[in-house]
Amino acid sequence: MYFLGFTMSPLRLFFLSVFFFSTLFFSACSDPDVKKQAHYDKGIEYIQQGQSKEAILEFRNAIQLDPSYAEAYYQLGLASLKANDSQRAFDAFLRAADLDPLNYDAKFRTAENFFLAGNLNESRSYLDKILTRQADHWEALSLLGEVELESGNIEAAEKVVTQALKTHHDMSKLYVLQAKVFFAKKMNQEAERSLLKAIEIRPDDMSAYQILSSYYFEQHDEDKAVKLLLDAIAAIPESPDPLLVLASFFLNKGDAEKSEQYISKALSIDQSNEQTFMHAADLYFRANIFDRAESVLNSILAKSDDPLIVKGMLANVYFEQKKYTDAENLVSE
Repeated sequence: MYFLGFTMSPLRLFFLSVFFFSTLFFSACSDPDVKKQAHYDKGIEYIQQGQSKEAILEFRNAIQLDPSYAEAYYQLGLASLKANDSQRAFDAFLRAADLDPLNYDAKFRTAENFFLAGNLNESRSYLDKILTRQADHWEALSLLGEVELESGNIEAAEKVVTQALKTHHDMSKLYVLQAKVFFAKKMNQEAERSLLKAIEIRPDDMSAYQILSSYYFEQHDEDKAVKLLLDAIAAIPESPDPLLVLASFFLNKGDAEKSEQYISKALSIDQSNEQTFMHAADLYFRANIFDRAESVLNSILAKSDDPLIVKGMLANVYFEQKKYTDAENLVSE
């Protein structure tokens, strides 16, 4: 065997080949771009398998190798949401939005988070970044309308929702926003029609039911409110929300037996939904049914994603029952 003019034995050629390919392999393994992509791909694989916490670790490893890896930040935000880590999700979406000017979903989620935190100016700023490039982005327009309403700019909110409905007249969320504008302008009948239109378009969207039933209760039209919520239960059988609203209504009327029926149905829908159990416990607590509140909270304490909140609620329940030792032991754990 000849190699560059030199005679080479098969054995030497074998070792040279092993050395050559090993060098290529280890060079690839030490390449930060290759490593970050491997972590990112593994994170996507974990997401597809429903393993959010493992995915978060992989995306963080990718970001550690490349702090400007916008897509990894975005996926980290999505994975963090699935893991119920809202603060990490907010931070990740914010970085993705700042790093990638074309990631409109990251910008929208960032604007939404700022809105929920009460930072209206920052929310408006990120919405503007979307709307300057995509003027008909209906979700951004809808949220901008909410920002304007919250800022007291009713006319501006009305202008936004009118603009959005011209091209997206089949979006129930826009009719809910329109109803809020009408309520702000004391145009209650128009608001009611908008909410009914929203329900017609999306009979499985609870937000319109909640707002309209609240309006009916405020107008002391309890029959309408109860009928609407029963319609919601039929339309959204997988949601505990209308059941809990009805439970609250009957508790306030002093009908504990009927309220208990709706709470039990709500809790049976999804045994893993911690928020439903906490909502039910709060209903019991406000109705002074402390033993039931205690039972519900104890049923989720061991498996809670946020046990400190559950412990705080349970300590209040113990305190109201004068179980001071139990409350003290719980807080000291």
